[in-house]
Amino acid sequence: MVLTVEQKTFLANYINDIEAIVESDDVNELLLMIDDAIVDTFDSNGKPDDTGIKLQRIYDEIYSSN
Repeated sequence: MVLTVEQKTFLANYINDIEAIVESDDVNELLLMIDDAIVDTFDSNGKPDDTGIKLQRIYDEIYSSN
């Protein structure tokens, strides 16, 4: 799985057991967990906050590189 140290460090704040997920090399599982974290940032209008936008960017980068 292609993942930068910066991405992994940021994701560790929002995803439990990030190390185990990365070690499992299951990109789809990681992407689903990032998606859940993004949804958790939505406001009452269904829009993500700044954290959600950064999580979406990381999601897109991981999707593209894997």
